[in-house]
Amino acid sequence: MKKWFSIFFRGIPIGLSLTLPGVSGGTVALILGLYDRIILGIKSLNIRFLFPVLLGSLIGIWLGSGFITFLLEQYHNITISFLLGLVLLSTKVTLGEVKTFNLPGILALLIFFILGLFLWSYSVEEVSGNSVSNIQLFLAGFISSVAMILPGISGATLLIILGLYGGVLEAVKDFEILVLFFYGLGALGGLFSFSWILSYLLNNHRSLTMMSLTGLILASTRAVIPLKFGIFEIMAFLLGGLTILLLSNNNFKKHVRKLTE
Repeated sequence: MKKWFSIFFRGIPIGLSLTLPGVSGGTVALILGLYDRIILGIKSLNIRFLFPVLLGSLIGIWLGSGFITFLLEQYHNITISFLLGLVLLSTKVTLGEVKTFNLPGILALLIFFILGLFLWSYSVEEVSGNSVSNIQLFLAGFISSVAMILPGISGATLLIILGLYGGVLEAVKDFEILVLFFYGLGALGGLFSFSWILSYLLNNHRSLTMMSLTGLILASTRAVIPLKFGIFEIMAFLLGGLTILLLSNNNFKKHVRKLTE
């Protein structure tokens, strides 16, 4: 039971991250020591492991939808600055997985950085609050699941690009069972669709994959650039960076992982 609750509680920050523009659920899963286990769990259909992760993630999404909406409305620049610190320092995690730095890896980083700049041409200023249908909720869950699997991809930013971000946050914030059902169904579909491809890349081309993801992470900062940098924005940025440094600390990760052993 202790192991179940440990996995469940680590699923919550993964879900929270899926509501943050520019922040990847996969990166958070990597930091918390669940990333490889999630991929293997999906491939082997380990429902006993995946259920607490998914349940925690759904609760995290619900909590984050209301909290982030409030912060972005009331403390926009400070919140964005915090997110910028999170995103930039998260490259420490992906680069830490690179075993060899070579020319193909550097080229991959540059290519995916440029690709990311092209994809993420939207900012959090362009978030739409329109209502969404059940089909759109399924699509949103499907897309967000990519962010849980793939470090460097921000599900929230992808939803902004599709014009679904504000509508999904509003729908999830109301905690409607039907909303969570369609969103969760889409998330499961996305997890099973992408896990096999990613598992192959990580097992056979891990360093190249992580360099590519680093390029995507750096490009995603375009969605979380504050309009101005004052003392509070700088403090929020540093706090975001320090949060990542703490979560990626080896001693911290060992302590967290012991809870599930």
